[in-house]
Amino acid sequence: MESGNSASRMKSFFNLLFLLFAALSLPRAWLRARREPAYRGMFRRRSQPPELAPRRPCLWINGVSVGEIASAQPLAAEFERLYPGIRLVFSCTTGTGFARASTLYGARHDVIGYPFDWSFTVAAFLEAVRPDAVIMMELDLWPNFLLACRARGVPVVVAGGRISARSARGYGWVQPLLKAPLQAVRLFLAQDDVDAERALRGLGLPTEKVKVGGNLKFDIALAPGSKLPGFLPQFKGQGRLLVLASTHDPEEDLLLKALGDLGWPNRRYGDWRLAIAPRHPERAGALLRGIAARGLRPVLFSAAENGENVEGGVLLVDRIGVLSSLYTLADLCFIGGSLIPHGGQNMIEPAAHGVAVMFGPYAHNFREAVSVLLEAKAAVQVRGGPEEFEERLSELLQNATLRRDLGDRARAAVSARRGAAKCAAEAVRELLVGAGPDAPT
Repeated sequence: MESGNSASRMKSFFNLLFLLFAALSLPRAWLRARREPAYRGMFRRRSQPPELAPRRPCLWINGVSVGEIASAQPLAAEFERLYPGIRLVFSCTTGTGFARASTLYGARHDVIGYPFDWSFTVAAFLEAVRPDAVIMMELDLWPNFLLACRARGVPVVVAGGRISARSARGYGWVQPLLKAPLQAVRLFLAQDDVDAERALRGLGLPTEKVKVGGNLKFDIALAPGSKLPGFLPQFKGQGRLLVLASTHDPEEDLLLKALGDLGWPNRRYGDWRLAIAPRHPERAGALLRGIAARGLRPVLFSAAENGENVEGGVLLVDRIGVLSSLYTLADLCFIGGSLIPHGGQNMIEPAAHGVAVMFGPYAHNFREAVSVLLEAKAAVQVRGGPEEFEERLSELLQNATLRRDLGDRARAAVSARRGAAKCAAEAVRELLVGAGPDAPT
């Protein structure tokens, strides 16, 4: 344990680093808050500690944004099973993540902003929450927060730990600076052996703190069909549904061009319906013109909910939390973020629903999921240019047997990988038995 003067100097150093980070990020954050209502209020939520009613045991679960927040659902269910009446506190850094967390957990748990990494801010938040343990989804480790957890004796667990090759190299360069903060991490549950090795080398964590715990996204609980918005079955009708999921700019243009080159919509594809769900729903308004310019009739999801006719239109999703409903009805799904070097979005959820899935060459953010699905012959990855993409897309649109076989194998592959949530919850429980609340009987 460093001396008081040493700890103070370390906090001041990390405060200075965060000041530099904040100065560089502020202009972009200000512009985004002006454009996107979901981000307004996050500065206050991340700078002012919440007022929470005390209740034990208390676990703090942090996820950066929508994906991490959603993947925490099976883990939250396990904690609720282990500790009936438990208080969970969910935090996130983005406005969309906060909105999604409020929808998923707000009725029974607390949802707050994740504190800015000033030493005084994180200390105030920890005093307000008083967690028995902190669970970080995938990674998102900030030095002052970790130092404050260490000083309070609050164990930090990384669940579904994922580190890219680039991040591992970056952490390797600053590893000596992070040695003291990372002592707060009591357990790093990596998604697979590759992430475990990167945690050992990049973060410099000792071997006894790193284990392979699996990918929490495989534990996803499927939404029941009864929760479908009433207009969706009408939108699909007796036809089939293609979902372009979590797309990024300029993927929508690329995908619509590919469909246009195939003659969409024509008699061959006349019974197909099209839904586009951009990764950032606030982009939907800007996409309306591009869709209309191709001779298609776009209908916003929000407008359809308010009664606008959806028949014959292209459904354009302009709010979060909709993809699960679309996957319930989908026959084919293209996963966005994979035609550009973004790294891909979550293909596990549609696979769990038994939907035929395809994605492009850039899917390294979901390395394990890609490997599992391709090994099981449960997905189609297009690695070549536009001609190969259009050929594979046309094949999937026309071949119902191929789609059904892909979907069946995908559902089985996801089911076989479940168990990460139970593993993580039991690991946290073991930490708490000797350092906090009693284990449930």
